[in-house]
Amino acid sequence: MVRDALRMATVEGARCLGRDDIGSVEPGKHADIAMFDLQIPSYSGRATPYRHSCCVRPQRVHTLFVEERIVVEGGERRTMSLDRVVSKHRQQAARLLGWDKRAYDAMPHPVG
Repeated sequence: MVRDALRMATVEGARCLGRDDIGSVEPGKHADIAMFDLQIPSYSGRATPYRHSCCVRPQRVHTLFVEERIVVEGGERRTMSLDRVVSKHRQQAARLLGWDKRAYDAMPHPVG
């Protein structure tokens, strides 16, 4: 079942989008690859690596490659500082909350 979910999210997802340049790890294809340290206690007892790939939290990524660049190494981000991530998140959250408030205010509300 987990293998099926992984296949649907990768190979079948690419096929559904009509893309033959993604979906599997092969020469000439685009791929983002996440690597996890399976020796840490929170992974012990899992039956297969497939279960790890579906159940792991993003904070547990050891190494992450995106378009051939190392983005996370040794569990630490290499491409963007945490302060910048938090700042961008706050900006987007404020924008979204502003939109939500405007949408709510524009709706008719029963009186009484």
